Amino acid sequence: MNSEIVLWLSSAIFWLGILVVLLGILMILIPAKVHLFGQKMNVWVSTDSAFEKAEQPHYLERFFYRYHHVIGLFVIAGAGFCLYTFLVGQELQVLMSKMPALNANQIVSEWFYESIYYFLILANAVCFVLGIFILVRPSTLKGLEAISNKWISNKAIADRLNSKQEIPEHVLPGNMRLFGIFVVVGGMYMVVTMAKII
Repeated sequence: MNSEIVLWLSSAIFWLGILVVLLGILMILIPAKVHLFGQKMNVWVSTDSAFEKAEQPHYLERFFYRYHHVIGLFVIAGAGFCLYTFLVGQELQVLMSKMPALNANQIVSEWFYESIYYFLILANAVCFVLGIFILVRPSTLKGLEAISNKWISNKAIADRLNSKQEIPEHVLPGNMRLFGIFVVVGGMYMVVTMAKII
């Protein structure tokens, strides 16, 4: 990972640790006010309306068949350009020389990039053929459309995300100072660990 990114992440975690330590100190010194502030901030925001819109299916078949000539031309042009770039415009060895090494083992890096190279050629070749079918006779793809055109509901996941997850009231208020000590220790660990890096 880039050293600048590591330094930035370390600094962010360091200052987060400072905030965590300050929060823990407040929980130890003024637990009642911290609990009162937490109750005021504890407002439930339902995501039902947003997930209901995401749950509605959207069908594009009419648009696809109406403008299949334009869509087919775009697919053919895009796939053809990519194939030309890979097969004629750039050689494999030239492309790999421009890519960063994944690790100390050059053989692994070359194998990885070469696999991606041939996979992209195969994928674009398939797209080129599909573009021809879309342009000339899109009804040929109806069988593929019937297999792939399935609605996957996210209602079960949405219901889990939209449920309240609360700490029991008898746990936190009565032991606020104890929680504060754990918070301070955790924050100090973050600060000390990140201070060694930055």
